[in-house]
Amino acid sequence: MDDKLPLVRRGRRNARYTAISNDIIDHRTLSPDARIALIYLLSKPDDWQLQINDIRRLLGTGDRPCGRNKCYAVIKELKASSYVIAVEELCHGRFHRLTYYVFDEPLVDPAAFKAELRGERPACEAAAAQSKPGPNAPRPENRETVASPRPQIRDPGKRHLTKNRNIQTTEIPPTPPNGRRRTDERATDGSAAFLAFWGDWPERERPRQRDLAAKLFARLAADDQKTAVQFAGVYRAGRGHTREPKLMLPYLRQRLFAEFAGAPNTDGGRFVITPERPEWARWLDHLRSQHSAALVDRQAARGLFLTTTRWPPPPV
Repeated sequence: MDDKLPLVRRGRRNARYTAISNDIIDHRTLSPDARIALIYLLSKPDDWQLQINDIRRLLGTGDRPCGRNKCYAVIKELKASSYVIAVEELCHGRFHRLTYYVFDEPLVDPAAFKAELRGERPACEAAAAQSKPGPNAPRPENRETVASPRPQIRDPGKRHLTKNRNIQTTEIPPTPPNGRRRTDERATDGSAAFLAFWGDWPERERPRQRDLAAKLFARLAADDQKTAVQFAGVYRAGRGHTREPKLMLPYLRQRLFAEFAGAPNTDGGRFVITPERPEWARWLDHLRSQHSAALVDRQAARGLFLTTTRWPPPPV
């Protein structure tokens, strides 16, 4: 027998033919059912709507469809590998429907795709728009450049007295010799910073326990308080992309702001990972464990990754 004869032979296809990437067929982690469902979806027209019952019939036996749990597990697997992206569509602020987008190559940053569908602007453009003066803003030549004087206290000698004639001191207690203060004293020093931190957080997303938030903020060191205030907006923007709640108490208690100290630049709440960053090699290794090397190399050729977290998840 001639060894040069092909062992796999393909006929000529002029119709009803779909080109499928070998990366899907040879995928390392996708289950056979997930690969069958993905190949089936990629064979459909561009305007094909993914239907759960359709996938159940595909993965069933004979005339009996597969179970709903198995079908949703397959869809979840395709979503986890970024071959399928589910986007919630709203109508008048309420949930309208869930639309599935199918790709022949996994997306490296699904959050950026969802943001583009929602028409969100990058953080730099949004900041520039907010910095523009409104239509009723006074002209520069009409703005006051000198602060108005504060009214004088009628009786400065009695400003330390209350209605009950109890003496209250407004002096900051001296720092002990060891250079440390109690928690309640440090809270007094950081009250202005906490008020700015609290006021900048959207009102509908603030916790009810304001006193608890103030205590957690007061327990932070001075540098940590500045870091928490500085990166609060970036933290909330990143949570907006992942549709996670923007919780203030875990942000302070778990010191989530520490992730942003010394981190790469951010764009709309997403980290911009570039080759000179130490996170670059870790992300390449993570992506290669999930996707084909050829796909990762094509994405790396762009010179950046947009990610919702600074570091990739730990290997399982």
